[in-house]
Amino acid sequence: MTLMMDIPGVAPDSVDVSVENRALTVHGTNNAPAPEGYRRIYAEYAPAAFERAFSLPDTLDADGIEASHRDGVLVLTFKKGEAATPKQIKVKAAKGARTNRRTGERNNGTQ
Repeated sequence: MTLMMDIPGVAPDSVDVSVENRALTVHGTNNAPAPEGYRRIYAEYAPAAFERAFSLPDTLDADGIEASHRDGVLVLTFKKGEAATPKQIKVKAAKGARTNRRTGERNNGTQ
């Protein structure tokens, strides 16, 4: 699975990506200063902070996330984790005294 985010004007070292409790958070700052010796007349993107959060499905491996940044696009690539395998659970008969659910009295099994 791949997640792509447009983050024009954001330097790669101004982006933080973290995962906690199956929540992926991306935050950063768009703060591209004008080149030295130039005066900014107009800016398409004003300096600002941003944050986005996403819930990750259980089928993704949170340790296998890779992030890259190129030409104003952040690309997060996720590896699939091991799918939860269904398993059968055997129910065993309990031994010993039984409790009457209505009265709460214990019975030693002889009636």
